[in-house]
Amino acid sequence: MEVQIAVAKVNRYASAESGDTLEVVERPNGGLSVVLADGQTSDKEAKAISMLVVRKVISLLAEGVRDGAAARAASDSLYTEKEGKAACTLNIVSIDLETETVVLTRNNPAAIFLCRGDRIDCLEADSSPLGVARNLRPLISEAPSRPD
Repeated sequence: MEVQIAVAKVNRYASAESGDTLEVVERPNGGLSVVLADGQTSDKEAKAISMLVVRKVISLLAEGVRDGAAARAASDSLYTEKEGKAACTLNIVSIDLETETVVLTRNNPAAIFLCRGDRIDCLEADSSPLGVARNLRPLISEAPSRPD
């Protein structure tokens, strides 16, 4: 299996620092996870929030914790540290070699588009950002890693 990952980051006008953080981690049972978080404030505070979330998620995924549990733990951690006054969107894309699936986990109101050959699926169910309440659950979608 070949996995290609590309990222392009463009600075926002008149902003010194972006709140976006992206990391890739190898899964202990085979596969990769790509974690993207965006702190919903501005400049350095936004970056600190997204780094806190990504560090938490990456460390848990590297230990073998499932994506949904890692997202919930990161949300609770952010809620506790910032007393519910900070929000962060989160997307996790995992290629799981054990189950031969692509797992999409999100706490983000923006839709995700999944392109598979000539087919494009839009995953747009409503989802809340991390950190704004306790016990937030991510939306999780799963698709075969090989095209039909």
